[in-house]
Amino acid sequence: MKRRILLILFGLIILSVTINACTAPTGELYVNSDTTLCPGTYSIDDSDYDGAVIINASNVVLDCDGATFDANGSAGYAVFAQDVTGITVKNCNIQGYTWGGIEFEGVNYSVIDSNNISSCGAYGHGAIFMPYSSYNNITNNRITSNPLNAISIGSWYPTSCQGNRITGNTITDNTAGGVSIQEPSSSTVLEDNYICGNGDSDIDSGNTSLGTGSGNTCDTASNWNDDGATGCAYACAVATTTTSTSTSTTTTTSTTTTVSGDLKGDTDGNGTVSDFELLNYINLWVNGQVGDFDVLEAIDNWANP
Repeated sequence: MKRRILLILFGLIILSVTINACTAPTGELYVNSDTTLCPGTYSIDDSDYDGAVIINASNVVLDCDGATFDANGSAGYAVFAQDVTGITVKNCNIQGYTWGGIEFEGVNYSVIDSNNISSCGAYGHGAIFMPYSSYNNITNNRITSNPLNAISIGSWYPTSCQGNRITGNTITDNTAGGVSIQEPSSSTVLEDNYICGNGDSDIDSGNTSLGTGSGNTCDTASNWNDDGATGCAYACAVATTTTSTSTSTTTTTSTTTTVSGDLKGDTDGNGTVSDFELLNYINLWVNGQVGDFDVLEAIDNWANP
C-alpha cells in the first residue's frame, strides 16, 4: 500500500515540477515579479555590493526552492532589497558572502522565511541585516556559523525600526552574536527561537525597552528578558555524560538534545514521520509553503522509518 501511495506522490511531484517553470540565474538576478529558482548551486559574485539577487519591486515572492548561493568568500550580498514593501524571500541556502546574506534597507511588511545562512558577513553586516525597516517577519530560518551577528535590527541608521517579529528560528554558533537589537528600534518581538552558542551574547538589546519576547531558548542575554523570566524562558541544552563502572567494564553514555524539525516531515520531533505528519507536510507543499525537494525528503523519511 505504501509503495502504491509513494508512486502516486512521485507522479504528482514530477508533474508539478514539469508544469511550474523555474529560473536559473547566470549572473545578477533582478526580481520584478514572483520568481521560483531552479534547484542547484549558483556562484554569483556581488563585487558592486548591490546583491547577487536584487528584489526590484514590491509585492513579489522570491522562492529559491532549495537553491544554493555560494559566493566562495567573494564580496557583497546574496539577496538585497531597498525601499520596497510586501516582499517574501524563502527557501534559500546562502553561504560565503562577505558583506551579508540577506539585507533589507527601508523594507516594510515583508517576510524572510525558511532560509539557511552560513559563513556570511565577515566584513559587513552579518547574516541578516535590517536597518530602517519595520513590520517584517523573520521566521523559521537556520542561521549558523556566521562570523558576525546572525540577525541585526536597527543599528546605526537614524530612522527607527518598529514592530519586527523574529520567530521560530534556529540561531547557533555565530561568532559575534545571535540577535542584536539596537537603537533606533522599538516593539521588536522575539518568540520561540533557539539561540545558543553565539559569541558575546545570544541576545543583545541596546536597552530593555526595545522589545518583548516569550518562549525563547538562550544562555546569554544583554538587556533582554522574556515575559516572566530573567533572560530567556529556557536555557540551552547541555550535553551530559553519565559513567557507570562495574568490576570488569566501564560504560559512558552521552545524552544530547536535538532541536525538532531537522527531519523533514517530522513535526513533533520524535524522529519518525507518521502518516498524518506526511499528509500535513504534503498539504504544506500544495500550498507552496515547502519546496518539491523538501516533500521528496519527507516522503523518503516516511517510507524508510
